[in-house]
Amino acid sequence: MRRIAVPLIESVTILVIVLILAVTGCRTVSQLGRAIDLQHLTRMALRLDYTVLQYGFEEEAGIHGYALSGDKTFLERYAAASRRAHRLFPSLLRACRALTLDARVVSDMLAVQDRWQRTVAVPVVRTRSIRKEMRLADIALIDRFRSDDQRLDAAIEAQANRAAQATRRAILEILLTGTAMVFIALVAAALSRLGVQALNVELQKEKDIVGRLRTAFTSRAEELPGLAVGTAYLAADNDRGLGGDLFDIYRLDAHRGYVLVADVSGKGIAAAANTALIRYSARAIAAEAADPGLILRKINRLFIQGATELESFAAAFIAVFDRTSAVLRYASAGLGSVYLKRRATVEQLPVTGPLIGVEEAAEFATAGVGLTDGDLLIIATDGLTEARRPDGRILDDDGAMGWIGELSIGEPQAFVDGLTGRLRRLVAGTTNDDLALVALQFTAQGETSPVNRPTTDESPSARGRPDESQRVSNRYP
Repeated sequence: MRRIAVPLIESVTILVIVLILAVTGCRTVSQLGRAIDLQHLTRMALRLDYTVLQYGFEEEAGIHGYALSGDKTFLERYAAASRRAHRLFPSLLRACRALTLDARVVSDMLAVQDRWQRTVAVPVVRTRSIRKEMRLADIALIDRFRSDDQRLDAAIEAQANRAAQATRRAILEILLTGTAMVFIALVAAALSRLGVQALNVELQKEKDIVGRLRTAFTSRAEELPGLAVGTAYLAADNDRGLGGDLFDIYRLDAHRGYVLVADVSGKGIAAAANTALIRYSARAIAAEAADPGLILRKINRLFIQGATELESFAAAFIAVFDRTSAVLRYASAGLGSVYLKRRATVEQLPVTGPLIGVEEAAEFATAGVGLTDGDLLIIATDGLTEARRPDGRILDDDGAMGWIGELSIGEPQAFVDGLTGRLRRLVAGTTNDDLALVALQFTAQGETSPVNRPTTDESPSARGRPDESQRVSNRYP
């Protein structure tokens, strides 16, 4: 009897352990599956939320621009953005209900949007003016809409965090089943960690989507007559919000090209709204009068009257290049990191006016510079000159000009990649400020090269950095 009982007890013990593991494992797998489904829903909700927010910026910029300039181009952009935003709200509402979020936040956003249309947008379209009471209502409704949007973002992120916490709880339960199941529990924990890693990969993909949305929203480039173009946009590593650095490059006509590089103060929603205001206003004004100083004067007035925060300001550089005369006319509102490289020399172009948003009556002069074949113009926001070394010292203008002088010109995109590669090495791979960077090279034959895809998060070595063994000594006039 004793010889039979011992194996029976051992078998029963092993069977109980296996059953416990099976139940615990099934529960963990089920929780992991629910967490993955929840992550998929949060990705969809986040994309919808950011898209609705983008269209909101475009509506505001359109109405403010029309009220201050009377240009009906603003109305067309406003109407298109309004239609797209209203089509997305039902999808956003369904996603929030699927996530068991408070759908009243989305309903309130839609109600605020409709009220803004009635009390601000429609009267502005009818009268082409913003009275004081309308301006106060405009600010109050925009603040309420963005407050609701921030609450919605927080709720979606909380759901994603709950999915990760549920997976961690399941792992802990497996580890606590006892020392008799250590080996099997470690295997289960390893599998569960793979599940957590998969969730983290999905979350990183979503962050990348937001980063691409930010880049698409703030930086665009077209081919220009007589100029080859290279661009880069690097987002700060410690920043998850939308930033205010941008470049905008497009063709005015068969002989002229337009370039805007700007750095708007602040981060997040307010900076993105002001960025949209500058971009769309500058394009509309440039279509009518391609004088850089005049464009900046009008933008400054629009910015002061339409900025979302009173303390907002911006640095900007606008240039119009005429291929027939080979003259680049420009105006600079406090953006000093603009450099012209002519073979072995590098010079810094002076600013021609104060920052945008400081004084409504500010003047911005237009300057001109003639270009010869192969000349390279580099325009950067302060993410270049204020980059910090590990010891705390910044690169500054002299350091940037030294780099520009040392790099061989080559193709503009290769030059930009070489410059951003040096920047990454200087800061040991961690950037603390956004950077918008544009390089324009004059080609005397008048041919244009396709605009290369902007540098974002790729390493310069992967994109073909310029050969730094062929260096040219630099002199500063």
